[in-house]
Amino acid sequence: MVLDIVQKRWKTAIKKQFGKGWFLNKNRVAFKLRYKMVKQFLSQNKQIILLDIGTADGEMLYKLNNNSPLNIYSVGIEISSDCLKYARIFFNKSKKKQNLNFINADSDFLPLRNEIFNFIIGTALIEHVPDPYKTIKEIKRVGIKGSRILLTTPNPLYQPLYKLLAKLKLKYKEGRFNNFQKLSSLKNIFKKLKLKISYSSGFSAISSIIDKILSKISFRGYHILINQVIIGEKK
Repeated sequence: MVLDIVQKRWKTAIKKQFGKGWFLNKNRVAFKLRYKMVKQFLSQNKQIILLDIGTADGEMLYKLNNNSPLNIYSVGIEISSDCLKYARIFFNKSKKKQNLNFINADSDFLPLRNEIFNFIIGTALIEHVPDPYKTIKEIKRVGIKGSRILLTTPNPLYQPLYKLLAKLKLKYKEGRFNNFQKLSSLKNIFKKLKLKISYSSGFSAISSIIDKILSKISFRGYHILINQVIIGEKK
């Protein structure tokens, strides 16, 4: 099975960058939740030209490419050449290679022309970039008019917890930047860039009904759910 191959190689080759066995230790619950959210985001569309920025090992695109009935042509952008070695394993095992591509590039300097994609996702991306405004502006550039953008990011309220879990090797180590953003900050960026916000909320691994209730509770300007999502549209 392709996941077994990737897991074995992650275990031995990514120690320096992500800590021992990053793939094995990455939060499968969080990944499944983000994957479910992305599937719902794409579900009502027949023709999808999708850009995944910060694709990491490419698992998200691999699963969408192979397990979804949707007609998806997808491109994954990843700055880490080490990560892309594992994305290539997924690519080689994909049933629809012609619909799946990976590019080694910086999210702030995308080697792509203007207005290509009708859907753009960045799951657990924005906390790893030096200037979220610049990154989202670049994301907007490559989207067509009417394109939709989905970003997820951890709640900065729990940043001390993330650091502790990483020290205990219960979570992968964060990268060079730890630029955690409040949901309100992301909303402001979307508004400045004239991206129409269609949805924004906190979310967790709990049921959607409970999430809806808990998302209304705030503490010192933060909501209390562990993750955040914002969806916008390019006018």
